[in-house]
Amino acid sequence: MNKIVFINLLLLSVIGYSQSNPFKNLEYDTVIAYEFHRESNRGKDVFGRRKEVIEKKKILTKRQVEKLEAIITSKTSYGGIDMACFIPHFKVMYYLKDKIVAGVLICLECNYLKSSVKIPAIESHTVTNSEGNTYLKKGFSKHAQKRMRSYLTEIGFTKYLPPRDSYLND
Repeated sequence: MNKIVFINLLLLSVIGYSQSNPFKNLEYDTVIAYEFHRESNRGKDVFGRRKEVIEKKKILTKRQVEKLEAIITSKTSYGGIDMACFIPHFKVMYYLKDKIVAGVLICLECNYLKSSVKIPAIESHTVTNSEGNTYLKKGFSKHAQKRMRSYLTEIGFTKYLPPRDSYLND
């Protein structure tokens, strides 16, 4: 009986993960992370169609890709404050046979990301103002900020991390 319950719980967690992770069904063979001078990326789209000043480039392992996806696809990663600006210093590009199939730009100073793949978790938090208008709270939560800082440090991308005592942490 305990084995059956365990197997059912395991199956439910796998099914739930694949539904909440839109990258799970993405076909790719390489994922590369880039750290770049943030001013060189002002006004870019997810695919970075203007020339960037690349500071660092790293091919990610499967474990590193899964860890990043776990952070950016979790509902608990959102609900924080985000800024109107968007000048990211970090991006992750998914490739299949040297062609871009997806991309994610992340700005910890502005506290949110832009992705070519729709991430449902970003739309999981809203706020309604006194006039009845509802807005997405797409900024990273404090927990996600810590996880993202730890992740970027782990892969060696520390040059443009915002200070730990950022105004977003108040």
